[in-house]
Amino acid sequence: MARRQTLLVAGSLAPNALSRYLKEADLVLEIDTQLERSRYPQIKNWLAYSDIIGSDQVTEVHQELDQVLTYFLEHHLPLGDLPVHRAFRVGCLSMDAKRLVLAHIVGRIAALRVLKSDSIARIVAIAGNGVQFSAWLEVASEMEIPVTCIDPEPTPFNAWRLLKKWWYKRQQRSVATNQPVLEFESADSQQIEDAILCSSERVARFLAKDPSATALNIKLAPTKNIAGGQDLNHYTKLYDEWWKAWQQRFLNEGPVHQALAPHCLRILRDLGAMVVKNSCPKLAISYLRAKSYLADNRPKLLLCDTQVDTTERMWALAAQEAGIPVAAYVYDHLPDPKQSFIPNFLFCDSGRTIRVVTERGFSKDILIPVRSHRQANLSRSLIPTRRPLVVFADSYYAGVRADISPRYWFPCYEMIVQAARALPELDFAIKLHPLRGKREASFGFTAFDEKDVLGRQEFFRQLHPPRNVKLIDPEVNLSQMLNRTSILLHVGSTASIEAFEMGIAVIFLKDPPPDAPSYIGIKEFDACRLALDAPTLIQHIRDLVSRSDVRQELVDNQRRFLKTVYWPPGPSLVEGIQSCLNKLG
Repeated sequence: MARRQTLLVAGSLAPNALSRYLKEADLVLEIDTQLERSRYPQIKNWLAYSDIIGSDQVTEVHQELDQVLTYFLEHHLPLGDLPVHRAFRVGCLSMDAKRLVLAHIVGRIAALRVLKSDSIARIVAIAGNGVQFSAWLEVASEMEIPVTCIDPEPTPFNAWRLLKKWWYKRQQRSVATNQPVLEFESADSQQIEDAILCSSERVARFLAKDPSATALNIKLAPTKNIAGGQDLNHYTKLYDEWWKAWQQRFLNEGPVHQALAPHCLRILRDLGAMVVKNSCPKLAISYLRAKSYLADNRPKLLLCDTQVDTTERMWALAAQEAGIPVAAYVYDHLPDPKQSFIPNFLFCDSGRTIRVVTERGFSKDILIPVRSHRQANLSRSLIPTRRPLVVFADSYYAGVRADISPRYWFPCYEMIVQAARALPELDFAIKLHPLRGKREASFGFTAFDEKDVLGRQEFFRQLHPPRNVKLIDPEVNLSQMLNRTSILLHVGSTASIEAFEMGIAVIFLKDPPPDAPSYIGIKEFDACRLALDAPTLIQHIRDLVSRSDVRQELVDNQRRFLKTVYWPPGPSLVEGIQSCLNKLG
C-alpha cells in the first residue's frame, strides 16, 4: 500500500511558512512560485499550475461560470418595490463578482485533479496569487482530508521603496495636464426635452475634447448630488432580508436547484452575499433617484457607457424603462447580451469591438462605428539613445482568465536575461506593472502589490542578470519610455497597441488565444512576431535591430492590423450621436 503523503499547495505570500513546510512535503503544487527544486531532494513529485489547468479546462471553467451567473440572474423573487429584477441585478454584477466565481471554479478543478490519487493524507495551502482557500477546503472536506491554510505574512518594511514612491508622486503632481476644452452644464430642474443627457463621466470627457459637441445641447445627468433617495442603511437591511429569502427559495429547497451542481451552491452564496452587500444598496438609491428625475425630465437621448456596477449604469436602466432611447459607448467592458443590457444604440470604437459584440449576439442594426477613444494619434518623438532599448511591458495575474497561469512571468524573465547576455550591445528593461488591487482570500489573493514587486526583484537577482538589463519601478510611466524604445516585448499588455501606433516593433512572449479581444485576427496580418523560447527571442531581436527591411515590414503589418481591425477609420463620437438622432427622427 502506498505511503500517505503531504501535499503542499505553494503560494508566494508567506515565504517563511513556505520554507518551513517544504521540509515536510512529499508532493508540491506550485501556483505562483518557481522553487529551486534541486534544493529539496526529498520531494519526488512536483506539479505546476499549467500541469493541471490547461486549454482543455478553459471551456469547462467558462461554462460553469456562465451557469452560476445565469442561475443567479434568472431566478426572480420580488420583495415589495425593492429593485431586484434581472436588469437591475445585471447592472450590479461587477468584474469582482465574476472574479470571485472564476477563482473558486479554477481552484476546485485544480484540487480535484491533484487529489484524484488516494495517497494524499494531508494538505497545506499557502496563500499566493491564484490560491483559493475555500475551493481546497471544499474538495478536501468531500474527501475527508485535513487542510491547513496559511494566510499571507506581513510585507517587509522597505524604506527605499517608500522613498521612491513619494518621489514619483511628487513628480506626477508637477506634470501639467491638458484639460478638456469644453465644460457641459449639469441638468437641473429645467425642462430638458431638447437636450441629450449624458450619465457617463468617461463619455463626457471624450466629447469635451471635440468643439463640435457644442451643437448637440448636451447636459450632464445629476448623478451625484440629487434630491430624494433613502438612507443606505435602510436599503442594506432590505437587501439582506431579500437575500435570505432568495437563498431559502432557490438554494435551500431541494427541487429548485436540481439542475445545479452541488458545489455551485457555495459559489452562489458567496456571489450573492458580495453583490447584495457591496453593490445593491448604493445602486438601488441611484436607480430610484434616476427614475424619479426622468419621470419629470425626458431628454431625447441618454448617453452612457458599458461599465458595470456604476451609478451611470443605473441611469441607463431607468431611462430604458421610461422609454427614453439609450446610446451606450463600449468602454473597457465588452458587453454580453446574456449578462448585460441592450441599448438602442451601441457605439463601437474599434473593429475588434464590433466583431466581439456581434459574436456575442448583439444585432448589427444597433451598432454605430466610431473612432476609438483609446487612439491617441501618437507621433513617434524618438529620444535618441546610444544603444537600442528593448522593453518588456510586464503584466500581472488578475484572475480574470483561466488560461493564464500565475507563473507566466518566470519564463519571460529568464528569456529576457538570456537575451541580454547574448546581445550585450543592446539595453533591456523590464517595466513592472503599476500596483493594482487589494488582496482578498475570496479572489484567490490576486493583486499586484509591494509583495509582488519584492518577489520579482528577488527572482531577478537570482538570475544574476548582466549589467545591460534593469528592472524598472511600477510608478515609471511606460508611455514615456516608449519614446526611447526600439522593441517592445509583452504577454498581453495593451501597451502593444500603443507601440503599434508609434511604429515600434513588438514581440509576443505568449501566443495570444484566438478569442483574445485585443488581437483577434492578428496572425492574418502577419503582425504577431512570436517568441516562446530564448533562442527564438534572440534571433527575432537581432533581425529587427540589424535588418531595416524586416523591421519595417513588421511595423507596416502592425499598423495595417490597427487600421483594418483595431482602429479602422470612422466617424467621430459627435457624428455617431448625430446619426442616432437622425434615426430617431
